[in-house]
Amino acid sequence: MSSPSSSPMLPQSSPLSPLSETSRLLRKRLCCDSSDSGDMSSSASSYTSAEGGGAFTPTAFPLLPVFIQSAPDVVAASILRFLGARECVLSIGSTSSAFNTLVHYNLHLWWFFNHDTKKLALDTITTTNNNNNTPLTLTMRTVSELIDLYIRNPCVPLDMSLVSAIEKVSDEGSIVIRHGHYTFNRTLVLARSATFSILGDDEGETILELITNTADAPLIFVKRGTVTFDNLDLRHGSRGTNIWGGQACVHVKPVSSSLHSRPRAQFNSCGIFSSTGRGIVVIAGSAFLRECDVSDCAATGVYVGSNGHGEDAAIAGIYKSSVNRNGQGHDPSLNNQFGEYVNRGHSGVYVQDGSAYVIDSEVSENTYTGISGSSLYGCRIVSFYNKLDDNEPSAIQLPPNGSESRSLCRVVGRGQSMESEKLKVQTALTEMESMDWESMLDHVTQVDVDEMEVSLVD
Repeated sequence: MSSPSSSPMLPQSSPLSPLSETSRLLRKRLCCDSSDSGDMSSSASSYTSAEGGGAFTPTAFPLLPVFIQSAPDVVAASILRFLGARECVLSIGSTSSAFNTLVHYNLHLWWFFNHDTKKLALDTITTTNNNNNTPLTLTMRTVSELIDLYIRNPCVPLDMSLVSAIEKVSDEGSIVIRHGHYTFNRTLVLARSATFSILGDDEGETILELITNTADAPLIFVKRGTVTFDNLDLRHGSRGTNIWGGQACVHVKPVSSSLHSRPRAQFNSCGIFSSTGRGIVVIAGSAFLRECDVSDCAATGVYVGSNGHGEDAAIAGIYKSSVNRNGQGHDPSLNNQFGEYVNRGHSGVYVQDGSAYVIDSEVSENTYTGISGSSLYGCRIVSFYNKLDDNEPSAIQLPPNGSESRSLCRVVGRGQSMESEKLKVQTALTEMESMDWESMLDHVTQVDVDEMEVSLVD
C-alpha cells in the first residue's frame, strides 16, 4: 500500500482492490453525513462500496457543497452545468445553503446555462475563452442579468413545452427550440399582444408538424402581436377543404375586424408546406418572408385578402424566396375516410385584395399562374426582378386594365436591355439588402426604372 504522502495507486490486475485508508476516508467524508468512524449500514438508502470500504449513502452531501463552494467559480459551474438550469434550481438548489448560493450567484454557471441553450446569441456578452471554451472573463452582464436572459427566453423542450413557452415568453423575448421533429395534433395559437421570436436550433433541422383529423386546422394561427419565425421547417396536414378558413400551414388573421390590432408574422429562412391546403393565408394582417421556401403545397403558396379594407389592410412581402410547384391538389387517400380533397390548379401568390410585394424571388412551376390579382379595387401587386418560369398558363395575372387596382400594380422583370437600366435595378437590390420591411416596400415602388413586360393574363 502506498504511503500517506504519495498518490494512492490501484493494482492493475484487480479493479476491486481496496483504496488506501486515506482515500476511503475522503470518499466517505464527501458522500455521507456520519462521523469519521461511522458505518452507514443502518441507512435505508445505503449500499456496499465496490472498493470494499463498507456502506455509504450517496444522497447526502454535507461536505461536497463546501468543496464546490470553495472551488473556483468556473470549476463549480463546470460540474453542475450538465444538470441544466431546471434541475439545479428545482432540486440541487434546495439541498443545502451552499448549493442554493451557488445556483443563484455563480456567474459562470448562468453563462453556461445560456450558452448550452443557445440563448447567449440573443444578447451581446463579451467573453474570453480558452481552448475548452471555458469563460475566463465576463463583462457587461451581472448574474441577475444572465438569469433574466434565461428566464425571458424559454428553451423547448429543456425548460417547457412549446405551447407553454408561447404563453410565457416575455415581450421582446425569444423561444429557442432545440433541433428535432415535433408533432402536434392541435393548432399552435398565438393570440398575445406581444412581440417575440420563435427560433430553430442552428445545429440541425427543427421541424414543427401538424397531423390532425380536425377540420381546417392550421399548424400556426397568428391572431395578435408580432411574431418572428426563424430557421424552422413548418409542415401541415389536416382534413377539410376551407382554404380561406384554416386549411393552411400558417393562418394570419386578427381576432376582430379592427385594423388597429392587425397581427404580423415574419419568417426568416423557413420552409412552409401543406399537403392538404395553402402555405400561408394572410387576412387583414401581414406576413413577410425572407429567404424562405413555400413550395409543393396542395393549394396556393401565399394568399392575401383584406376583407374589403383596401390594399394596405393585408400585406405579404416575399424577398429572396422560392414559391414553386404549388397548387398540385392532394391525394384523396390522405382524407379518404372523409371524402375530402383540394383540387389541382392554384397560383403561387394570389391577391384577392390587399398587397403582395414579390422581390428578387423565384415563383415557378405553379399550376395556375405565378402571381395573380383579381379585384377591381384595393389590390396591389408589385413584382420586382423575379424569376417566373413555367407557370400555367402564364407568369402574372394583373387586375383588369383600367381598374383602380391595375394602376397600383408594378412589374419590373429581369429583361433590361440597356446597361443603365440594369445598373439601376442592381443598385436597388443592393440597397434593399440592409433595409427593414417598411423601407424596402416603399423603396421598391419608388425605384426609377423602366417597367419590363412579362407574360401577362388580363
